[in-house]
Amino acid sequence: RIQNSLRNFDKIELCFINPMKKTLYMNINGKNLKLKNNCSYIFRSLEVSEYIIKSNCSFLRPIIFNYKNEYYDVYHG
Repeated sequence: RIQNSLRNFDKIELCFINPMKKTLYMNINGKNLKLKNNCSYIFRSLEVSEYIIKSNCSFLRPIIFNYKNEYYDVYHG
């Protein structure tokens, strides 16, 4: 579960990177995703106030991009 409040942003992006040699399986708020080895994926959302991420990777932490008007914030989830 992402611990920051994600309310009141214009757009939110979660960037996932798979450095492993095996396929990474994720479930983000009920959406199943498969990320092949050495690939990346950006999950975009406009209307979600919280993210629950389940995966076969322990301690999966995406890079989070929050956008509000002309400002943005980038941090590790």
